[in-house]
Amino acid sequence: MICGVDIRANEAVLVIVTESEGLPQITDKPVKKLALSQEHSAPQMRQFMAAAESFFKENGVEQVVIKERTGGGLTAASGITYKIEALIQLSHANVTFVHGNTLRAFGKTNVGAIPQGVLKYQTDAYLAAAWKLVK
Repeated sequence: MICGVDIRANEAVLVIVTESEGLPQITDKPVKKLALSQEHSAPQMRQFMAAAESFFKENGVEQVVIKERTGGGLTAASGITYKIEALIQLSHANVTFVHGNTLRAFGKTNVGAIPQGVLKYQTDAYLAAAWKLVK
């Protein structure tokens, strides 16, 4: 199973995707939103990392794919998103990154079509996992 991750503001959206009949499908496992509400609190950061680790282990996640965030310019990601990214990287041994442009192009293919049941806020996390699954 592959877990796609989309990091926005102080939250990470985690979506698990598997293969069904040769196509990526969102699983019936719960979509998880993890929030890091106090980025300067070491206990909060440890709690976030433990929650991510637990989610990956409980759901048998083999690979994690994180959608890259913009590093500069007007749409640059905030510092907290980099902390969240690092905590997720420390939570799982097999982490890959994918650029947003790659996901947009993949989403326009037949294989990358968004299935029913994927909510708007889950789209980028789903696409990241689906992209890796068919890559």
